[in-house]
Amino acid sequence: MLVDLDDQTATDPHVTGAKAAQLARARRLGLPVPPGVVVPVAASRSAVRAAVTDLARGSGAARLAALRAGVDADLIAELDRRTARLGQPLVVRSSSPLEDAPTWSGAFSSFLDIGAGDLEKALRGCWASAFSVDPLERAEESGVAPDELAMAVLVQSQVTPDAGGLARTGGDGAVTITAVAGSPAPLLSGWARGVEFHVAADDTVGTSGEAVGPVTAGEAELLPHPTILAVAALARGVRSSLDSDVIEWAVTGSDVHLLQCRTTVPVAPASPVVPTGLEHPLALRLARLASRHRGAGAERLVLSWACAAGWEPAAVTTEVARGSTADLPRAAEQRASRLAAHAWDLPPDQALAAAARTFAEVRGPQPHAALERLADLRPVPARDAAEALALVSAATAGQGGVSAARGRDAWEPFLYGVIRAHGRRFDGVAAAAGIGAGVVVGVTNPHSAGITEHRPVLAAPWPLPGLAPLMWGAAGLVTGAGSPAAHLLEVASSLRVPAVVACPVDGWLHAHADERVIAAVDGAAGAVFLTTG
Repeated sequence: MLVDLDDQTATDPHVTGAKAAQLARARRLGLPVPPGVVVPVAASRSAVRAAVTDLARGSGAARLAALRAGVDADLIAELDRRTARLGQPLVVRSSSPLEDAPTWSGAFSSFLDIGAGDLEKALRGCWASAFSVDPLERAEESGVAPDELAMAVLVQSQVTPDAGGLARTGGDGAVTITAVAGSPAPLLSGWARGVEFHVAADDTVGTSGEAVGPVTAGEAELLPHPTILAVAALARGVRSSLDSDVIEWAVTGSDVHLLQCRTTVPVAPASPVVPTGLEHPLALRLARLASRHRGAGAERLVLSWACAAGWEPAAVTTEVARGSTADLPRAAEQRASRLAAHAWDLPPDQALAAAARTFAEVRGPQPHAALERLADLRPVPARDAAEALALVSAATAGQGGVSAARGRDAWEPFLYGVIRAHGRRFDGVAAAAGIGAGVVVGVTNPHSAGITEHRPVLAAPWPLPGLAPLMWGAAGLVTGAGSPAAHLLEVASSLRVPAVVACPVDGWLHAHADERVIAAVDGAAGAVFLTTG
């Protein structure tokens, strides 16, 4: 009914989940993993079935159903007997087969300081945590059915650390260690900043105080030099024997413990061509328009005429047009064609074709000549512009705008280049490589964010795990605090969402709280660029 962490069966993730299986392999290699026993995946099936049955009534009802599901009395008795040798307190940890994918990092619950009398409650709590809002939303985004949320539960001797954290090993043998005093949980859940130590392949040690903020004397002494080298040696040993490049670790006295190890999937961020020479004033106007009106339909219906002078986009308020809903798309097309013909001083079909060619050139490596052509367009009457936008808004209502696509479109590299050229720069800590650009959406409660923007740049106080479901549709992430060691950044990196943490944008965003803000994020450089529009 139970599987000891030292049993060969424990190395099967379908039986014990990804977390426990990897730790079982590590123990078999003699690595310092605390002993433990696993309640296998199969034992959670009845709780999962109960939760799925009540899921139609919401996440809360599903969790209650899982908590109330029957647990085999013999299993609990055996669990009490088998864990007696582990001492107290115990740590009870979720171990899902899904956790071999970085998109599930930090999704499930664990419970600390558990006594023998609370084991059954903690076991049920782990099972129920699979039906919290965050995991359910991740499941929906990644195409996982709710009945696939069964999980194993790992019960181990609890380590009460003097310090703990995360360590990443590069292919060259260099190790980056992020440490906090006491338990690593606040660091991994996004609440703590941590102190970074860089250990080169030759065991030369340095800190990154400049990157994460001033390091106090106490922080610099958080890990003695021998302990830093011991953590680095453990990380390298895990990399060479298990091919896992990330470990979670803890230190008690002079002993280093391996709490978790996993292999991150190296995902090279896309490298789109970013135009240069975008200091032209029309580039900023076009970027602001392109951020409001996305997709191929937007070029034809709006951008083909809207970059012409004569009206200001921010000053236009659109009213729903009158008439038959069925007539609105045709009316919008006709109005856009007339305005394009006016702006380009060409017949409608030729004007739309000229606009398409020019926009393709604008998004290319040398946009200056195309921007000059756009600057020479005939001004568009403000009233006509407002009426055209009202028609487009009404015609595309309920369709997610002119484009409901979630991936990067052809305009995003241009948008990134323009905001980088015209925006104000803020430096933080690089957390997930890549570039992205979009409208800034502030998020304090990820489960009630109500995001409607196409590929927004999310701005949050901390990189908390609950933000993970929003990563699937984001162009970037910037947080005011936290560390690249947070679980959320593994999710962002795996989804190619550029991220910067500990970035001081709050004051500027607060000063422009009543304005629309666009951001460009450079996740490799740790830089964020902001402008209004």
